[in-house]
Amino acid sequence: MQTHSLLTLLENKKLTKEFYNLAHKYCYQIIISGKYDFTKPLSYSAATGLLNELDIKFIDALSGIDINDTVDDDVFGFACQQYLVDLSEDPDKNQEEMFQVKKFLTYHTIYAEAMKGSPYDKVLRQLAGQDPDDISVPAIIQFSEPEKTIFDDIDAKYIDCKFTFEPGKSYQKPKFYKGCNFLKVNDDIKNQYTVESFSDTTITDDQGIAHSIDECYPLFTTEHPEVGDIAITLSQRKHIVLGTKDILKAIKESGITVNYYTTKFNNRKVETIKVKRFACGTLDNDISIIPYHVNIVYEEVPVNHNIDAIAKHYNVTHDKLIRKEVDILKKVELALDHPLNIARAEWVLLHGPSGSGKTTVAIEYANNKGISYVVQQGHAHLSQDDFLGYTSIVKNDKDQSTEDLYVRSLLREAVEFGKIFIIDEIDGCSPNALLALNSLKNKQFQFPDKLVDIHPNFRLIATANTLEYSDVYNGRSKLDKATLARFKHIEYNLENHHLAIRYGLEHIKDIKNIDRLEPREIERLVTEAIIEKELNNVN
Repeated sequence: MQTHSLLTLLENKKLTKEFYNLAHKYCYQIIISGKYDFTKPLSYSAATGLLNELDIKFIDALSGIDINDTVDDDVFGFACQQYLVDLSEDPDKNQEEMFQVKKFLTYHTIYAEAMKGSPYDKVLRQLAGQDPDDISVPAIIQFSEPEKTIFDDIDAKYIDCKFTFEPGKSYQKPKFYKGCNFLKVNDDIKNQYTVESFSDTTITDDQGIAHSIDECYPLFTTEHPEVGDIAITLSQRKHIVLGTKDILKAIKESGITVNYYTTKFNNRKVETIKVKRFACGTLDNDISIIPYHVNIVYEEVPVNHNIDAIAKHYNVTHDKLIRKEVDILKKVELALDHPLNIARAEWVLLHGPSGSGKTTVAIEYANNKGISYVVQQGHAHLSQDDFLGYTSIVKNDKDQSTEDLYVRSLLREAVEFGKIFIIDEIDGCSPNALLALNSLKNKQFQFPDKLVDIHPNFRLIATANTLEYSDVYNGRSKLDKATLARFKHIEYNLENHHLAIRYGLEHIKDIKNIDRLEPREIERLVTEAIIEKELNNVN
């Protein structure tokens, strides 16, 4: 059997400072609980209990030692000593606490030898009904009950109350683990159990009793208690449910130290976050602060040498190295397919430089949905008749009679049969012609021949190079504000690293004044470079 220094064990796991701070915070409650015999080194089970009392993660410090070994809780004693120093700043107010902490330190295994026969030791022995001069017999430490606390003034209905299951509530339960405390449905909150083992259907506690897993709810400590949490006072062992914000406020302002637990039940949900994980090991989010109970779903993103070279060349993180059209397509799908946006009949306007890929994304969206699409090319001479169709008078050569014939438009096809209507270069259209589209936000649309129900699959996507007057795109019209307000605007701008992903770093990095060029011009330069390279290889 060997005695280990708790300080050394914690230091090996880089947990010393955190343990010391928590021990300093909760040492008084632990001392007066009387749960641990600090007059000698702690047993393995007692050390486990002490570490778990503060935070379950500290138990990791005991890994590798034998269960028959003992632990010298030196770092806990140091924390208590500092706590006594802090209390001495206001001795009149903290007299009772100082007495209890001094008593603890007097008989603590670290300080006991130095305190034998001291005046303070003799007083304590006399109070315990022992011979003050007989130092051969260890004193029996009896801690007094603390004075009245804020909990004595809390409404009785919140004390020792029942835990009530609400089956109609939407929630997700966190995972159990060995050593996890849990509650049972409709059981008294005082009746807590400890997980020894579990399966998909059953939990066996540390007493060997089996429980249905559907009726069990894990308890977790929290530093930020909220309404619905369970607070357990270490001093009085009372259990309350925080039923109102006023009660929570009273506890927080009382200065009384308590342990808070949450069931993650009803008032909270276990979060699920999606994290991009690249082949090089890079994550697109720092997940070091994510609570352990949060479900993390990794989205694996392959990274090749070319991608890695692009990241280094442009000094960008790997999470930025996603094809721009992928990001744009996700935004389009959200804008057009989210139920709330469907109800609003949301439209999408993709705007960006020529050749960026706006029309391609619109077509890809339609293909992904498995819905046909039609493309209306925008230009200055496009009229309302081009959008709505028109009625023409047709003469019958045989009998010279006439009849009205409706000439259908691309928009009519899309509205009636549920197709994706794409207006390419809408900024080239006359603003007056576009006014014909405004009623598409309704459930029905009036065409020259009849009123047509708008198909639920109908979507409208427009592309534009600019939304304002531009020296570069001087053949464009400034769009009417009322028309623009009907669209969700998504900018399709390409950074240099996006161009490198699209065409290859070797073709992009040496292009001069690339920031001044349109994507279409860059594509031409890349094509010419590839052709020239092929010709040189042939020659």
